[in-house]
Amino acid sequence: MRSLYGKFPREVGIRRKVIYSWEELRDYVKKNNGFAGMVSTSLYAYEWIKPDGKPDYESAILDKILSDFDPGYGYNPLEEARRLDILYEKHDVKRLRVFSGGGLHVLASAKPNPHTFFASATIRKVQEYLASVSDISGFDGSVGNYASQHIRILNTYNGRRKLYCIPLTDDQFWTFSMNELQELAEKSRSLTPEMVVGRNLFDVAKFEPDFQIHSAISCLELDLDDVDVNPIDIDKNCMKIGPNAGNQERFILISSLLEKAYSQPAAERYLQKVLSPDKFNHCVKIERQPEIIFKRNLVCFKCEKIRTMGLCRNTPANPCPYEWKD
Repeated sequence: MRSLYGKFPREVGIRRKVIYSWEELRDYVKKNNGFAGMVSTSLYAYEWIKPDGKPDYESAILDKILSDFDPGYGYNPLEEARRLDILYEKHDVKRLRVFSGGGLHVLASAKPNPHTFFASATIRKVQEYLASVSDISGFDGSVGNYASQHIRILNTYNGRRKLYCIPLTDDQFWTFSMNELQELAEKSRSLTPEMVVGRNLFDVAKFEPDFQIHSAISCLELDLDDVDVNPIDIDKNCMKIGPNAGNQERFILISSLLEKAYSQPAAERYLQKVLSPDKFNHCVKIERQPEIIFKRNLVCFKCEKIRTMGLCRNTPANPCPYEWKD
């Protein structure tokens, strides 16, 4: 257990309380297990805590990579998890397989890159790479792509499904059906050494984006709040929104600007240019969408997700130049 949650500070619970020790984590689980809907902790610990007491999510210590496979996404979660495991087995990647009470989690141990500056974007690139080389139909895009991600703690009770979140042996992962895993999860199960297989650590440093500041000025001499959005960086067709763009269209634009290292003020100035006054006021002042996206370091949807939402504007007459088109 300490190998999964032994680094601090980290968050726990729906209120995202920051804790600083194993004792605090243990007390949180003891108090909430069986009572709270989801007994969770952040997937990562963080190097930096901001003056307001909240983590700087982009300082996440990327010591693991989570891939989540849940039912209801048009694929068999057990088959998809096994496809990924075949890839990891080929490279002898150290990993743990977990039945969450609903779906499958594959947690690969990673070699943390110290002082990561773009943790969420790094995670996103890792997931895109895994999807491209492992013959996987799809991940649950809502899980595993964010440095702020929370996960259910092992051997805590999933009250909605009336099952425990349990670690799996190699035999259970490869031979049990989903029904058999559900029966197994009716009781908690101890994490034992043989449940962790493989020896090699995933090297996330290879995937950290090398973001370029949008000026020749040294970033040490530059206040990013003063940098306006360069039109050349509106490089995905789905980022080109109209004056009455809806919530999801605006999310695509704002989260894409965040990934490109623009500041929240810069994003809001750009929104003021492209949105109608009423829509801008609703987005920025009432809904506070840019503030929420930047505060939580949310990552833009994948192209596949954008297509299923009907928001992809890649057509033969207007091809999208974006390089990550799945």
